[in-house]
Amino acid sequence: MYKSCEKNLKAFISTIKNKNIVFCGASLGAAISMVAVVHFPELKSRIRHVTFGLPPTGNSNFIKEYLKVTKKGTHFMISNDPITMMQYKKIARIFGYDIISKGVRILNPVGIRLIHHTMNEYIQILLGSKEIYKKMLIKNGLN
Repeated sequence: MYKSCEKNLKAFISTIKNKNIVFCGASLGAAISMVAVVHFPELKSRIRHVTFGLPPTGNSNFIKEYLKVTKKGTHFMISNDPITMMQYKKIARIFGYDIISKGVRILNPVGIRLIHHTMNEYIQILLGSKEIYKKMLIKNGLN
């Protein structure tokens, strides 16, 4: 999936010199954005990475490479989202996935049950958690 947009992404990045670059995505888009981050180690001082509902992505070698490139990753996961919490279950490791623990923000909204694994639900929960949202913006230099 990433290969289909790699050429356009490289061309676009070459046009924005000396600016921070924010890679972001939700669900499968979060996983693809994580792969994209690893493909640009030369930009590590400029990359910010924000994901919503990141599914298990990569083995331990991939996670090590990812952490070399970005120190500014923020990954929002909802505690009752079965897609994202799969990272913390043994089943993910059985299939060779490793967990990413740096930068993870597990949202545990009281009284709110995740119905669908959608960006809209993540936004609604974040908007209800303005303090978390504000910290995320500051941490990633987006305020």
